[in-house]
Amino acid sequence: SAGQSVSAPFLTPFSRLHDVFACFATPSVMWRPMRVELDVGEKVSDALRNAFDDLSSSDLTVTVKGKPIHVHKSLLKIRCQHFRSMFQDHWQEDTLSVLEMNQYSYNVYRAFLEYLYTDQVSLPPESALELLDLANAYCESHLKRRCEQIIKHGITVENAAMLYSTALVYQAKVSATLSLVMTTITLAQGLCFGRECLPCGPQSPVNSRSPSWAADSGQL
Repeated sequence: SAGQSVSAPFLTPFSRLHDVFACFATPSVMWRPMRVELDVGEKVSDALRNAFDDLSSSDLTVTVKGKPIHVHKSLLKIRCQHFRSMFQDHWQEDTLSVLEMNQYSYNVYRAFLEYLYTDQVSLPPESALELLDLANAYCESHLKRRCEQIIKHGITVENAAMLYSTALVYQAKVSATLSLVMTTITLAQGLCFGRECLPCGPQSPVNSRSPSWAADSGQL
């Protein structure tokens, strides 16, 4: 041991070698690393994530086409101006324990409400277009940007036509960059309407069917 000299063996109360090093070494050392695990408890972000769709603690049930989603009015009011306005004392919605919302699909409403709890979005590009329309209606700027990123990075040759037609349905108001990407891929591949595959080019009928958000962006 450092700083000590042991010339003959003698009995000690220790049963493990690292206890000997810890006791007799100067300074005290361990012959193997000591592991210390700290229990910091549940993080706020984890608690909010676990609270989403939790029947035991919720005070509001959102039903979409008969399917329930259990949420908390206070959190919705904190996170979303739309709900902050809805749940005011002089509005009937503030007294409700069940709120029906059927303008969008169940998956999109669930993704939106879960986003309010976790700040995360997990949807395919096709559904992200519908969520983008919801975010635009609810004036959720940050969510709109998240949806645009999902769509932008999820565009492929295989789903370009589907995204194009879905964008027409929702008249998606997306950024100029995203409009250009979607329009470029769609026109480059050509769209099939009925039995006739329409070619690309300045005179292509596809151009006349370009969505309003593409024209508004100034990219066409």
